[in-house]
Amino acid sequence: VTVPVDGSETALRGVATAIASARTGTALHFCNVVDIAVVGLGRGIGAPFDPLPIVEASEDDARRVCAEAVALAEKNGVAADGKVLYGAVAPGIIRYAKELGSDTIVIGTHARHGISRLVFGSVAECVSAISDIPVVAVP
Repeated sequence: VTVPVDGSETALRGVATAIASARTGTALHFCNVVDIAVVGLGRGIGAPFDPLPIVEASEDDARRVCAEAVALAEKNGVAADGKVLYGAVAPGIIRYAKELGSDTIVIGTHARHGISRLVFGSVAECVSAISDIPVVAVP
């Protein structure tokens, strides 16, 4: 089971659901996707800055949230690992799940509506829309 994490309360609900529903022999594969294209947005508007500290901070944060999820799963007797991925978020999650042969993707969702959904979009919605692996969206 692949479980994307980002440290948010929403993602933690997905982690808790995955742990609670894990059967004997199920492994949870936590992942966090660092989208380097987003980090470079400042250059697109002509803002001079060094993106390296932002990328490094994003990687550190990704490693931390994966490690926290792994520790929580292992504390509950569930085998788990974590990995930092790079690229576009939704396709990266799906590609990783396919590489692992995951049967399911469990992902927390903010369940946004209206203008906030339009502005922020939804990784969970995008994953659900483009994945051929079953997706469990946890509100």
